[in-house]
Amino acid sequence: MISPLFDDRNHQKFHIAIVGGQEARDVARMNIEGSGFEIQLYSIIYEQKLAEIGGHFGPVHTIDFSPDGFAFATGSEDGYVHYHQLPPEYFTKKFE
Repeated sequence: MISPLFDDRNHQKFHIAIVGGQEARDVARMNIEGSGFEIQLYSIIYEQKLAEIGGHFGPVHTIDFSPDGFAFATGSEDGYVHYHQLPPEYFTKKFE
């Protein structure tokens, strides 16, 4: 999902949030670390990972930014919806 701040004059961010993950049963059987249930924030221009946000125990199936781009929500196979508010530093830091 592309950030709605893509064309914002004050806080322009060329960022995308990526979600997904492997089946929870496969993680349990294989006993491996790095389940892939994290939300990843990437720079579209520089093609680099900016952040990795955990919290779900199951593949993340849905994500949506708030209209102002200051927060987003995720929904997962674990049955939970998580609300993520971006920290103030996100809007003042230059990602280069």
